[in-house]
Amino acid sequence: MKGLVFLSATALAVGFGTYVYSIGGPDLPGREARIKGGRTAISFVRDNLAHSKLTVDFTHAPGDDDCGACSLPGFRIENSDLSFRVIDGKLAGFDRGKASHKGKFTLTAAKKTFTADQISISAQGGAEGGLNLTVDTPKGEIVAFELGTPRNLSRSERKELVFQDMEVLISDDLAYEMGDPTLRGSSIGSITLYAEATPEDGEGDLDVPEYSPESAGIDVSLSAMSGLGVASNPVAKVGTYPNGRTGLTMSTTSCNVGTVNIPWNAPMQTTHPVIALNLYRLRDGKFEQVGWSWLKHGFLSINASACGTCQNPGTGSLLGINCSDTYGPGNNGDRAYLGGRDEVNPFTGVWTCQGSWFSNYVNDCVRRNPGSVTLDAVDHRLDCLDSDLGNAGARYFYEAYYITPNDVNTYNNLGSREATISWTGSSWSINTTTALVEGPAINRWGEIRSTAQPQTEGDVIVALQTTNLGNGMWRYDYALYNHNLDRQVRTFSVPLPYGSTVQNIGFRDIDRDANNGWTAVQNDDSITWSSPEFGQAGANPLKYSSVFNFRFDTNVAPASTSTTLGLHKPGTLQSLAAATRGPLVLDPPVSFSAINGSIRSGNLSSLADADGDSLVLGPLDSGARSGTGIGASNYAPVGAISQIIVGVRSSNTLTTGGGATQTIELWNWSTQAYETLDTRPATLTYSSTQVTITTNASRFVDPATREVRARVLHGSNLGNTGNRWTMALDQVGVHFN
Repeated sequence: MKGLVFLSATALAVGFGTYVYSIGGPDLPGREARIKGGRTAISFVRDNLAHSKLTVDFTHAPGDDDCGACSLPGFRIENSDLSFRVIDGKLAGFDRGKASHKGKFTLTAAKKTFTADQISISAQGGAEGGLNLTVDTPKGEIVAFELGTPRNLSRSERKELVFQDMEVLISDDLAYEMGDPTLRGSSIGSITLYAEATPEDGEGDLDVPEYSPESAGIDVSLSAMSGLGVASNPVAKVGTYPNGRTGLTMSTTSCNVGTVNIPWNAPMQTTHPVIALNLYRLRDGKFEQVGWSWLKHGFLSINASACGTCQNPGTGSLLGINCSDTYGPGNNGDRAYLGGRDEVNPFTGVWTCQGSWFSNYVNDCVRRNPGSVTLDAVDHRLDCLDSDLGNAGARYFYEAYYITPNDVNTYNNLGSREATISWTGSSWSINTTTALVEGPAINRWGEIRSTAQPQTEGDVIVALQTTNLGNGMWRYDYALYNHNLDRQVRTFSVPLPYGSTVQNIGFRDIDRDANNGWTAVQNDDSITWSSPEFGQAGANPLKYSSVFNFRFDTNVAPASTSTTLGLHKPGTLQSLAAATRGPLVLDPPVSFSAINGSIRSGNLSSLADADGDSLVLGPLDSGARSGTGIGASNYAPVGAISQIIVGVRSSNTLTTGGGATQTIELWNWSTQAYETLDTRPATLTYSSTQVTITTNASRFVDPATREVRARVLHGSNLGNTGNRWTMALDQVGVHFN
């Protein structure tokens, strides 16, 4: 192995913003171009690194970071034949080739340091059309980062083509390499490619839009939040404690940390930020959303200096560079500026004023609704049930999220703080106890979190906490946070092994409609929750800036797995996949052969599940002492393998205590010999055996083909037993971590 791999999300034929990213290949229409020089700028976001407890150092030659409008550390392209295709001025995919760079960086975690040299961007080509970024390291080549697709393709004033802002996420392999699996899926920055490119047809420049620093430089951050309390004017309280409702609000401060002034106009103009407010409760190990507000629409910037030296633009319709703007609790709770969440696309940040709440649902952009007509004192504010507040033993986290069109960083514009909430007998006492933590509040919870892939249309984070309940039972508690996926989520599926016992299946959402909860269906191989399809009555998808919960108990211990998230609104992409943990599911062998035995019944599919459909074998001769059974093959995924689990469910017709023995072996590719993993008496009735290898597991993986070979053998010490006994294998499988 030669290098470190930054692996892109799978290329898909979907329209998004100002580009189309589709499957690449030489047969596509459009114009092909070749990158012959330029630079790649990698932006490591310090706050994101700090949250993941990482530090980074980078080395590049003088002048390499001179990338025009970009102020990021740059790595110069030394040589390149990387080609891509453009259709109607939009990126259609990468075809083939490689762009090699000069420079290196070092990533340091609490326990390990990882050095990456010789950065190269290469196209997978063929059917996938994806993009890799490889880096040579002393340890060789691993998948280290996953890259989002470029936000757009444009041309700079220097005539460079700008492939803008591919998000960088830590992969499973690098997380294990760094000694911290919880780093998987962490967003630590973005990559932008500034390329000197030549059309392959030689017929002049590509028809690509001009690079716009007005959009490329927009970066709104949440720098402060405080003052969580009950909204007033009127006092936001409806009903009597503990059966009433309370409307909360808070203070938020935004900063312009970008390179251009940011529009900050009042509605009905669409060029302004909106703010979503949320409240979460952590109780009995469960992280649940208990409060949810309409969107606060920005209307005027005060251009203060809470962020440093403010470059005041001289107007409240702009937030100047390094300038701050604060909305106090009164402003953030003022219904005159609170609008519906469904009117904003969180991925593009665009608010649709036509037919909005403010226009009184008339299809124009004329304001008619003052904002509080027909509302009670709590409606549209951060609406919470009294019964969800002040719970004994609970912890509370309040969150604010700024959404702005063309924002280049969608994770520094939200954050959360912890607060205590208690009822005094006549009012709520609320006190903030911790400092602001950047990023979504869901990042405070769970043993593992990952972002569903691909991220071409927005991000959904899947968080999980497992609990060993004893007596062989485990609890799985999943929390799904939709960050900015406008198409929303309507199904969630977790794989299950055949025959597993599942109990206490649960679901929780944020609304109070008892009739629109997601329905759970358990099949032989999975449990799936779902809401009605788009356009159907009762549909209740997971919308942006919201958390839904899914939970169950089972008799199967956790292992790495992939969950599936089905999308709600129509579109080309039908589902997302999130790498996480779930009940252990063994991968069946891809081939097998009998050893010193004859097959009496069954076939390869009989080994797939513990379902009673067995492969039955008997010994070929009366000796049978060397073992009768099967040899089976499987293939490990690409990347570092830290753990192999081998599972067998079997029985033997010899009487109890009759001397039947089961042996499980794996082929050691280093010693070129089988290695015994487990030996134990066989049983008359089906019994299951699991063997876990955590030390030097890679010795059982062929470094060239990734093949893993296993043998399961039964033998007898009874002497000459003839063909009077048989063995049954109901399941033989492996699992890789």
